[in-house]
Amino acid sequence: MPATPPVETTMIVAARDRQPAELSAGQWVDHMIRARQGDRDAHQVLAALTETLSTDLGGLLPPQYERTVIGEKMTPRPLYETFRSRPIPGVGLQVVKPKWTTLPAGAWAANVDADATTSKAVIGTQAATVLRWDWATAISWAVVQRTDPAVIDEIYGQAVQNFYDAVELKIAGQVLAGPPGTSTTLGAAVGEYWTACKKTPDVIIAAPDVWGKLADAHQLNTSVAAGVPSAAGTALTSSFAGVPVIVSGNLGATKAALATRRAVDARTTEPVRLTANAIGALNVELAVVGEGLFDTDYNNELLVLTAVVPGAALETTTTKAK
Repeated sequence: MPATPPVETTMIVAARDRQPAELSAGQWVDHMIRARQGDRDAHQVLAALTETLSTDLGGLLPPQYERTVIGEKMTPRPLYETFRSRPIPGVGLQVVKPKWTTLPAGAWAANVDADATTSKAVIGTQAATVLRWDWATAISWAVVQRTDPAVIDEIYGQAVQNFYDAVELKIAGQVLAGPPGTSTTLGAAVGEYWTACKKTPDVIIAAPDVWGKLADAHQLNTSVAAGVPSAAGTALTSSFAGVPVIVSGNLGATKAALATRRAVDARTTEPVRLTANAIGALNVELAVVGEGLFDTDYNNELLVLTAVVPGAALETTTTKAK
């Protein structure tokens, strides 16, 4: 039998469309590295992927709010630390202080048998008024209820700092109301001060620009001229010829003053925090109240300078052992 010739047939192979690749993070990194090395298959796999951007996933990328509030104010209190006096009495809106009107004035007797020198000794009074400082606001109950509980504390804390600033301004007003001096250098001012009250000053209070001029002229004690934190934490302190120099921005540019610590009577209470619920408005009302008393007890122990310029530089020589 003759051989049967082979039958040629054509086979059609049907293929499905490739499904989008599902890659793990590790597989994706592996394909990316291979694609960079020239692997065409890896490049095609990556090219087929649709990139998902951060903006497409905003619902799962919420902003993170931190609890520390930026912009808080910390008020230095150099004037209060210098002049603070006794506590404010617990009752009354005026404080009446005894004050010498006529001091005893004796004299050397002509001889030991002479009559005594005599004069009146008179004590009068000086009154100072207790002042009230306050600040208040109302906050929606929903805000208080739905936000961080520290919001009330933050507001209260900054209101207290504002009270401290108001106290500094009041004390500065008492200092600047003192007698004006004519000296233009601190050295001459100390002499003028002695002539006025027969004392040397306890402190020299200077505006920041005056302090800077004195520092540039090397007239301040260089061992502490860089500034030492005060009890308030931020005030600059240094000394001139042994007298402490206190810097206060509330004194006003170009101003300085010489004083004893008893010259100004400054008293305050601790600020009181008040809260109340306003039911009709559904508000939480917050108030801060403080009291202060500011008076000048020894006006002649203040000397206000308005145009201080550096004098001759202080000598800062050191002795070396030979």
